[in-house]
Amino acid sequence: MKNYLYDYQKSSFKIKKDNDDTIYYLNVDHNYIEVNEEIFKVFKASYDKLRYTYKQEVANSVSHYEDIDLATSFFIKKNESALYNLLLKDITDLILDEIDQLKNKDREIAKYYFIYEYNISEISKKLNIPRKTVEYRKNKIQKYLQKIVKDFCHFDD
Repeated sequence: MKNYLYDYQKSSFKIKKDNDDTIYYLNVDHNYIEVNEEIFKVFKASYDKLRYTYKQEVANSVSHYEDIDLATSFFIKKNESALYNLLLKDITDLILDEIDQLKNKDREIAKYYFIYEYNISEISKKLNIPRKTVEYRKNKIQKYLQKIVKDFCHFDD
């Protein structure tokens, strides 16, 4: 998996307003150096783009309960063997059982998102809870289900 620890972090960018002047700084080797506005904006835009891309990759890594984790993506190949079909059925049943055992709101979120493939906004409207809450709970559920699948498949052995 790609390492998303970049050279820059949120704290690598500093803007200081002094009267009518704005001074821009970048953190390089634990020292802030002054740069002009154009350079600052290029680096900041690049950093923001990397963060956005990573966030999108994470958000889209699970779009369906059969595709619960990148680590299990090799199961979703066009393979017609009986063993493949049994394993896929076992994983699917495991995930559905785990979803059924979640608390009421989490179970509803998981079913709407992973089974019925509603997006976050649709779930938020349907359940009448804030979008951020739905997104937070979905991420917690996703991590929990990923751990269950990894344990079931013995990926850590």
